[in-house]
Amino acid sequence: MSEPATDSSPTKSRWRNPVFVLVFVLGAGVWLTVVGWLTWMYFNPVTDWIGRQHATLQEILGTALGLGWLVVFVWGLAGIATLAERAAGLPPISANQTHGHGAWRKPN
Repeated sequence: MSEPATDSSPTKSRWRNPVFVLVFVLGAGVWLTVVGWLTWMYFNPVTDWIGRQHATLQEILGTALGLGWLVVFVWGLAGIATLAERAAGLPPISANQTHGHGAWRKPN
C-alpha cells in the first residue's frame, strides 16, 4: 500500500488554517462593504460627470478611473491577505514561488 499524497503547498495550507480564513473572510467582507459604499457614493457621480464630457475625454478619464479603482481594490485585498497571514503566524510566500512547487514532479 502506498501512502496518500500529501500536498505541502503553502498556498493550500493557508486556506486550511482557520485563523487565516476567519481573518481573511471578515477583512474581505469589511473591505468589500467599504469599497461598495464608496463606489456608490463617489464613483457613480464621477462617472456621470465623465459621461457628459467629449467622447475622447470620456475614454481617457473612464479608463484611468477604472484602472485606479481596480488597483486600489486589489491592493486592499492583498493587504488583508498579508494581515491574515501574520495573524495566523504563517510565513510569507516568496515572490518567485507561484504554485508552491519547486519543480514538476510525476504524480503517483
